Amino acid sequence: RGVEKLENRKISLLAKLLKVFSLYIGVCSGLLCMVLRLDIVFSERAFLLILFLFAFALWGIFSFLDEIPYGRSMVFGAMGALGIIFFLRFRNIIIKGIAVIINSFLKLLMSYYNMKMELLSYPQDMQMYSNRYCTTIVLCLLGIILLAVVSMSFYRKKRLGIYIGCTLPFVLLPVFVGRFGFYKEMLFYVMSLAVLLGFSMNKEDDSESGLIQAKVTGLI
Repeated sequence: RGVEKLENRKISLLAKLLKVFSLYIGVCSGLLCMVLRLDIVFSERAFLLILFLFAFALWGIFSFLDEIPYGRSMVFGAMGALGIIFFLRFRNIIIKGIAVIINSFLKLLMSYYNMKMELLSYPQDMQMYSNRYCTTIVLCLLGIILLAVVSMSFYRKKRLGIYIGCTLPFVLLPVFVGRFGFYKEMLFYVMSLAVLLGFSMNKEDDSESGLIQAKVTGLI
């Protein structure tokens, strides 16, 4: 009986880790499908590392949130306050990063449809910061927000629809300018979606679904 309990704990831990990695890979690959195909310059290594750290931090927060009195309210309040402080501190950098990303899409859109549009402008005093730096900040911020939303909905309720709604638009966006995601990013996105689909179909027993999905992922 003791061996069985230990085995169940291992399977349960594996299931939880599989959720974390699947959400992380899904959000990252979804955003990379957009960023790489729109020729946006950014630091991929910093982007992946920061989102990796936040994926595990959010897992810890949302997995044990209900065990803390007023935990949900405190966490949301703290995240909101930190978000406001971060935006005020890096406001111009964020504005420039957003403008650079949107302009990259608009340039491809104008080229694909042979049309003319006015590009967005950004504060001139931000010339000291490179496009690479500004876009990396914005993409990391966007990735963290997406991870927070999908983590909050999936760890407790296993709502796959919210995950798809948050990630699929970024996968499909390059299609509007005649481009498609790279094979590797698309493959990772489909793999993460398949694993999360397995979890969402088995809402009652994480141990069983974790074991099944671990075997499937190992075969892939």
